[in-house]
Amino acid sequence: MSARRRILIVDDEVQIRNLVRSVLERAGFEVTAARNGCEAIELLAASDYDVVLLDVMMPKLDGLEVVDELRKASSPVLAHTYLLTAGDANQLNDLPVRGVIAKPFDISVLVAETKDCIGH
Repeated sequence: MSARRRILIVDDEVQIRNLVRSVLERAGFEVTAARNGCEAIELLAASDYDVVLLDVMMPKLDGLEVVDELRKASSPVLAHTYLLTAGDANQLNDLPVRGVIAKPFDISVLVAETKDCIGH
């Protein structure tokens, strides 16, 4: 990978944020982490990301509310956003996101999906 691709992981669970950050950094990505949807919106307004990994259930602003904000802003990153959920993933299939990844997820699948999303 010549230019490091930027990934935003948004999850209120510190263990998941740290695990995903560590694995994706080892895969060659530059990773930024947010604890909730409010932080995610601020980071997305301030910088560009190639992929967003977005937990659905979070305090303050949940993942579905972040998707709604991105949709209202016609943000191109929405097409490169994966929702992470411990709930029923089938209920999320109609959202304008790249995909839905069910928790608990296989970390190698998460890395593969991330690479596939940006064409690597």
